[in-house]
Amino acid sequence: MMYRKQLDRAMQWLREKNKSSEGSPGDSSRDLNREEIDRGDLYLDTKDIIAIILSALMVFGPIILILIIIAILVYF
Repeated sequence: MMYRKQLDRAMQWLREKNKSSEGSPGDSSRDLNREEIDRGDLYLDTKDIIAIILSALMVFGPIILILIIIAILVYF
């Protein structure tokens, strides 16, 4: 994953925040399963990789296409 350190730091901050506010009464959002919050390893699924590649093509595809068209026009 590209931003692994930032993700780890954010997850650590979230764990600390949840631990400090865990004792507040009347908060129904504390019913979350601790396993869901403490998942440390996030792995990319094959569908995630396909989505990343398609989004990169949608972003950089038009730029590359314009550069190819400019190169062809300059050549002729």
